Amino acid sequence: MDIPITLGCYKCGSGDILILSKLKPSIVTCNSCHANLGKWGDIEASALRELTKIVKENLNDEFVG
Repeated sequence: MDIPITLGCYKCGSGDILILSKLKPSIVTCNSCHANLGKWGDIEASALRELTKIVKENLNDEFVG
């Protein structure tokens, strides 16, 4: 099962983001509009929650019927 996770800017919609370090307190910024997107740890946690939700929904579909 392929599950794409797309990180993008909430302000301009660009997918061109800058992650200087994958240390949790590192700030993630948009390369297009330079918006501060938050801390890497918060973004990572949010992506993992979304991924978990998608996997659960897909697994439920596999076991129905």
